[in-house]
Amino acid sequence: MQDQKVAVVTGSSSVETSFALARNGFHTYATMRNLQEKSSLITEKARNENLPLQTIQLDVNTELISIEIDESFRIEYNPARGTEIEFYKKSISQ
Repeated sequence: MQDQKVAVVTGSSSVETSFALARNGFHTYATMRNLQEKSSLITEKARNENLPLQTIQLDVNTELISIEIDESFRIEYNPARGTEIEFYKKSISQ
């Protein structure tokens, strides 16, 4: 099985980057500090276009962020270690 391409877009208040990635075959996670503002509009548009795009709340100003996307993918951000966001993909045995 071929690996799925994954994109995580931070600061998705401007959503065009997220939609462009999803339209080009990336399973896209559009992250934003406040989901209430645009999440439902983004989700509805993605559903209407049948795009692999999900919204996730992410505030990079907090001390430590760890988000379990699913059983095989996790995002971590720790501002004490710098500005890098780390992505972890777990192996799944069949």
